Amino acid sequence: MLGLAGLGLAILNSKTLGVGTEGKILLKTVHVWIGYVFVLNLLWRLVLAFIGSEHARWRAFLPGGHGYLAELSRYLADFRTGRARQYLGHNPLGRLAITVML
Repeated sequence: MLGLAGLGLAILNSKTLGVGTEGKILLKTVHVWIGYVFVLNLLWRLVLAFIGSEHARWRAFLPGGHGYLAELSRYLADFRTGRARQYLGHNPLGRLAITVML
């Protein structure tokens, strides 16, 4: 994401930065290739959400399910005291962060 944003800003401000026509073409080409890699990575992650391991599936990283809110409350209370529990998969707060990113 940072590479795409950085290159996008460089392309947008190419005149100010003194980038010539050939340099702008190169920036656009690299920008497109990074975009392809990003999309392939996202598609692979979506495939893993259906056929991946126990911790890679939808139910393991999306919030919800029986007892989720109680677990989130316990996790936040423990986190505030500095003794947050360790999880094999995503912790309850991480599950919320993933949902926001998706």
